[in-house]
Amino acid sequence: MKRQIFSAGLMFCIAALAWAMPSPRDGFEPDVDNTVRAIAVDARGGILIGGDFKTVCIGYGDSCIFKLNNDGRPDFTFGWATANDSVLAIAVQSNGKIIIGGRFTEYNHVSKKYIARLMPNGAIDSTFRNAATNGWVNSIAVQRDGRIVIGGTFTSVNSVARNRIARLNADGSLDLAFNPGAGANSGVNAVAIQDDGRIVVGGFFTTMDGVGRNRIARLGANGHLDPTFNPGTGASSGVSSVVIQPDGKILVGGWFTQFAGLPRNCVARLMPDGTPDMNFRTGSGPNSYVAALAQQPDGKIVIGGAFTKVNGIASNRLARLNLNGTLDTGFGDTSCTAPVLALGLEGDGGIVMGGEFTKVQGKTRNHMARVNPAGALDATFNVLDNPGWDQLGFRIYTIAMQADERILPGGVRLYKERASDGLAVKRLNAFGLIDPKFDVISDVDRGLDSVIVQADGRILIGGNFVKLNGYPANYIGRVLPDSRPDTSFNSQSSGTLATMTKLLPYNQIIMSTSVPGRGSRLVKLNPNGSIDMGFADRHVTPYDVAINFAVQTDGKILISGSYPVTGGGRIFQLERLNANGTPDPSFTWVQTDEYVTAIALEPDGRILIGGGFRNVNGAARRGLARINQDGTLDMNFNPTAMGERGSVFNIAVQANGKILVIGNFSDFIGGYGGTVIRFDANGSLDGSFNTGGLKFDSYAHDILLQSDGKVVACGEFKTVNGLQRHGMVRLTNSDLATQKLEVSADARVITWQLGGAFPWLSMAKFETSGDGRNWTLIGYAKPVAGVGYRLASSSAMVAPGAFVRATGWQTGASESTSVMRSELWFTPPIARIQ
Repeated sequence: MKRQIFSAGLMFCIAALAWAMPSPRDGFEPDVDNTVRAIAVDARGGILIGGDFKTVCIGYGDSCIFKLNNDGRPDFTFGWATANDSVLAIAVQSNGKIIIGGRFTEYNHVSKKYIARLMPNGAIDSTFRNAATNGWVNSIAVQRDGRIVIGGTFTSVNSVARNRIARLNADGSLDLAFNPGAGANSGVNAVAIQDDGRIVVGGFFTTMDGVGRNRIARLGANGHLDPTFNPGTGASSGVSSVVIQPDGKILVGGWFTQFAGLPRNCVARLMPDGTPDMNFRTGSGPNSYVAALAQQPDGKIVIGGAFTKVNGIASNRLARLNLNGTLDTGFGDTSCTAPVLALGLEGDGGIVMGGEFTKVQGKTRNHMARVNPAGALDATFNVLDNPGWDQLGFRIYTIAMQADERILPGGVRLYKERASDGLAVKRLNAFGLIDPKFDVISDVDRGLDSVIVQADGRILIGGNFVKLNGYPANYIGRVLPDSRPDTSFNSQSSGTLATMTKLLPYNQIIMSTSVPGRGSRLVKLNPNGSIDMGFADRHVTPYDVAINFAVQTDGKILISGSYPVTGGGRIFQLERLNANGTPDPSFTWVQTDEYVTAIALEPDGRILIGGGFRNVNGAARRGLARINQDGTLDMNFNPTAMGERGSVFNIAVQANGKILVIGNFSDFIGGYGGTVIRFDANGSLDGSFNTGGLKFDSYAHDILLQSDGKVVACGEFKTVNGLQRHGMVRLTNSDLATQKLEVSADARVITWQLGGAFPWLSMAKFETSGDGRNWTLIGYAKPVAGVGYRLASSSAMVAPGAFVRATGWQTGASESTSVMRSELWFTPPIARIQ
């Protein structure tokens, strides 16, 4: 599709825009039309693939080489790229340039015999000299100094004799100082470089430089055979993959059944001197060849190949071993239908795999798939995969997320078999599948307003009920992480209408109830549910209605609502209270012509409000406005893209300042229904996210952001862009979400850096632990615009060797609260992220 005449280039640009929009087809499904044989992940998380294929992502891509974004979509910055035969090896240099090797003799119709170097955009690197071999290049490894070691079936490089192993200079010329003598007498499949510069090679050879070395050998930095590495009789058959562990031990995989005369089926670990590691015990091992190896940061070893069992236990073509070689039975069932030939590790621990398979875990995944670190498929987020999900009478009012990113939807009649029950709160895993062990049901089928996740994992639920799971819960209740009622929480709240709830520091709770004839009442509860008598028990004007509120990082409380005026009509307002519940005189009341239904806090302390209003403090504002910290209207922020009609239901702010809103915007989408829109920090529409192409067929109520920047939305809709997505949908995100936890060398400053599409958090706290299990509060951090959260002290806050944990709450998006968490192990003078 990329090889087009100029007039068709416009079609390509339109296609690129379509892929840049958020899509309800969330998941990693590149749909490659033939075998993937090589994978490399670059520093930005982009995924390069090579193999025998012609197209990727339903018609995109060219022959044998392609680049994907980390969500599986095409990377359209990687231009026209075509090899005339298979790409078998890919290596990414520190400068982003890409070296490919294989069976090809042309790249983009330019003669490139079996090896080429590309620019990051896929163009040929003209500075790389015409390195040419006379046979296939099967493996590539880049040294720290930029020189390149290659292995394959060739016998010469640039017409100089080099039997199946050679080294190139950084400019592509042959490195004459690297001389392996007679080299390998048969093909080299794998090359790995040790920290000391020595090079381990594996393949089908039986001699190296005339000396017996069965399928594995080590060369010195000058290419000469290293006599200190003696594998004895070596591997009984070919070696396909070699990985150097951080401790210098060497992992090998292949077709062999013995190593140095010892039973070793298809995978083995060697000591640095080449002898078998007797502490690496795989039992009977894989029952067929291992084509690819990768070691995760925790030391566990991922293997891919043609095997269907490991040590007699079913493991179809992908498995993980513990550090001692035993099968990791907690990895999960991957069940690939055909061999896995290539593996790549992502920065978050995800595993990208390629090969001959067309299904993984029973789902179509043509030749490429991704699993998370636990082995579960990165599948489409679709709650309709759950048997019994109610497709007719559901309403999902609110969603929250736990620290492990499991999602808590709350609503009415989510499940057909529970239609006779009241409100339901369920728990979904990262792929939208219901956790059968978690179930919360109220006594009535009425309002549910809040689901709040505390730092300790317990969950507060607020609404118009008096029982949860059969236990008393007077409009607010708390359950344990496994959904059992928390009997230590005894709410003394009173009221007859729904509650709204927010979490304060130290697990204190602000809540509002409405009493007919008395208006809204705002109270503060202690962590055990008792009323904090030091908080001004605030009854506002009779018949007042409280709509929403938010808690600032300084503990002050923003509350929106309305009250009647003499002669008829209502006044709609936003006011601020001090942390003790008294009015804050430094804040000018904000008046609107309709309800403010959404409040969100920005990194610099300014306040975003959303609703059905068209006027704020006498100035025209269409459903979205920004308020300065003193209550005055920000005159420089005036988004107009939503049109004259419609209403904002909720707002979520990203760490980069971008603003997501969810609501019903009939003008914007060209008809009735809801959508999600993103604005830049200045209020202009962010065209890279969605320009009207995302349409819900009914109300969309709530929104939250995951740590990877993906957007989860809920409501009463049944379709999104015509696809069935009953009540919940997750959207892909093209922006990178970043976070980093750092401790200064003197341990006096702790910083949690938040960036990109990572959600902006309304609060954050830091804790420390000596054992990683028992945590002590250090303090609550202050927000720093453009950075994240920072805590400073005149003395050290963390002991050497201790753990540090940051916990943040995402509360600006809705009346619910989600938890984000990051941890590191502190070792002065360098903070190392675990």
